[in-house]
Amino acid sequence: MKIAAYNLKNGGFTNYDYEEELPPRMPQIRKAVEALVADCVCLVDTYRWKNIYTDAELAEMFGYPYAYQCELADETVEPDICLAFLSKYPVSDSEAVSLGSRNALRCTVEDGEEKTDIYTTYFYHADEDIRLTQTKLLLNDIESRASQRVVVAGDLNTFDNHNQQGNKEGIRELKELHPDLYAHVGPWVEDMMRGEVIKELGSKGILGEKTDFQASLATPLLHPALGPEAKWFRVDYVLASSNIKVSETVVKQGGIFEEASDHYPVVANIS
Repeated sequence: MKIAAYNLKNGGFTNYDYEEELPPRMPQIRKAVEALVADCVCLVDTYRWKNIYTDAELAEMFGYPYAYQCELADETVEPDICLAFLSKYPVSDSEAVSLGSRNALRCTVEDGEEKTDIYTTYFYHADEDIRLTQTKLLLNDIESRASQRVVVAGDLNTFDNHNQQGNKEGIRELKELHPDLYAHVGPWVEDMMRGEVIKELGSKGILGEKTDFQASLATPLLHPALGPEAKWFRVDYVLASSNIKVSETVVKQGGIFEEASDHYPVVANIS
């Protein structure tokens, strides 16, 4: 089963506002999702989608038989940010899971007699302590269900200690090339260097494939001044319980992925 995690930057809208009726980048997003050729796609920052599209309309739009959505429901960020999940496999259950200050979206996917709980996850961007709280509440839900197979996929807004050298290089380049942007986001990315969220998940057996550094942030859509050199950080992941093998993890870059979002999608096989 191939699973993708993709942050869609304002759901394809230009900004977090209501000036546009429909997301103008939706054609690029649809092409990008199609190019992933994934069995299940975890989409985050699908701003306003739940208010515009029904689950059935979303499924038809992306060519998947199953689609589910929920609100992020975080009062500290823009309202109407949502999460969405697309699946080629039947989904027996779908539920918004409270992480305290926001939701994750849990969908139970059925592949024959085998069931997998897949959590579409979008952690808070500005504070590792808040992300740790969200992580522990996510783990509580996982443990309460005693699921045999679990996948956590999405934008965790944190760094993996395994890839810290690549992230350090990204911070250095951001400081040197774009000091004004660093002044805005620098405290956030420096806090991500703690890497405690990935460590906490790993301590409970939720692990990813250890690969060479592959940046999922940022494309030129993050900021008008950015060029193709801005492949700085890895914040998007596909992780799974220890009884699942995660392999062939790739961050998709180039082509349509430069136009669809400010993040690059991450794709991995699970078995």
